[in-house]
Amino acid sequence: QYFVENVLMAEQDLYRREGLPWPGLVLPDSSPVVSAIGHTFRILDEYSQQLAKGFEKTDESFCQKTVDEAQKDPARREFLRQLRVSKRRPTAVNEGFMVKHYAGLVEYNTKG
Repeated sequence: QYFVENVLMAEQDLYRREGLPWPGLVLPDSSPVVSAIGHTFRILDEYSQQLAKGFEKTDESFCQKTVDEAQKDPARREFLRQLRVSKRRPTAVNEGFMVKHYAGLVEYNTKG
């Protein structure tokens, strides 16, 4: 979102001020994706703190909580999902999640 707001929009404004021909761009609102990723880091921080205090936490429970929390929020539900089981990943459940953003679906592995 920072890049979109502070770089791309500033460039478009500069082109307009200088009278350069510019068709303009439809810029995406990436704030839901940024929110989903930010929330994931907050959960990771929470889990790290609990591990440091001696609580037993697993990669699988981190993954599940991340996905569950995203599914509760309509703004994040569309952008963060559980990995799907496939031939390539026959045991993918609770081993990662997918984030959908401008580059498409990006898979994140939480195992290990």
